[in-house]
Order: sequence, then C-alpha cells, then structure tokens
Amino acid sequence: PTSNTDGSTRSIAELKGRPLPPAPVAAPPPRKESMPIARALYAYAPQSPDELALSYGDMITVTEQNDDGWWSGANQTTGASGLFPGNYCEIVDDYGEDEDDGAC
Repeated sequence: PTSNTDGSTRSIAELKGRPLPPAPVAAPPPRKESMPIARALYAYAPQSPDELALSYGDMITVTEQNDDGWWSGANQTTGASGLFPGNYCEIVDDYGEDEDDGAC
C-alpha cells in the first residue's frame, strides 16, 4: 500500500487506472518592456550638467520621450545618461536597423 497525503492508503494497482491530474501551469514570465534604441545623427555638446553628450553614430537607450522634444536616455558608448534633443537621433530596432517609421 502507498501512504497518501490525506492519511489514506491505496495500492499502486488501485491508482494505476486513474487518469493523472493535469500538471500545474507555471505563470509566464512577466513581459519585459523593451526600451527604444536611438542612433545619434549629429554630435551634440551639452549646455548644462544634466544633458547627454552625443557623437555621430552613438547608440542611446531611450528611457523617456518628452513632448517638448527633449529625451532622457543612456549612451551605450560612453555609459553616461541625461537629457538630449530627440531631433538629433533616429529610433532604430535592437539590431541597429531602421524602424519603418524612421526618424525622430
């Protein structure tokens, strides 16, 4: 006989004819929102300490796109972060290819 969690005993032969209960379904991992990646089209020299320096071709992880045209992000080349003018870049996908909607 086999001891069950409820204290009863049943033989394997008795349990063999019963269908297996469904396996527990694990919740899917939380979906990670990907942040847009921008490529600098022009160099930009910061005008204040909270701004991000850009060089042509720098890849920037965009963390916020403000309605006033200033974006926040982190320069993947330098590791620095700050504000930068959104019109100095274009949004690209994760592989560095242009998105269908193109420029900022």
